[in-house]
Amino acid sequence: MAEVLHHAFLDESGGVAIFVENDLFLVITALVTRRPRPVELLIKRALKRFGASLASGEMKATHSEEKTIRWILGGIAQEEVEIIAVVLDKRGIVKSLKDLEDLYRRAVVRAIRLCVERWP
Repeated sequence: MAEVLHHAFLDESGGVAIFVENDLFLVITALVTRRPRPVELLIKRALKRFGASLASGEMKATHSEEKTIRWILGGIAQEEVEIIAVVLDKRGIVKSLKDLEDLYRRAVVRAIRLCVERWP
């Protein structure tokens, strides 16, 4: 029996800076599906429908109206997707790191590892 290929849309929220009062978490999220096209079309329709700028190549929830976010989340809820999330609580870091991007890389690797373990 052939394995089914899964696709993941990966994104992050938060930054790698530590000891910043309003930036306490780094979240890496993967939206995983066997059928990526419906998700791609949903985002494309949202860009047209709500007039989001294509200049950045991505939509930002912090810059979107609530109706846009609800419309997109409602559409995603209709699709067969699973979500993997890695949440790093930066308050647990007690000393500065040499390379802050290492936090990001480790969190992304963890998210990818979880996906590969779930869908070999």
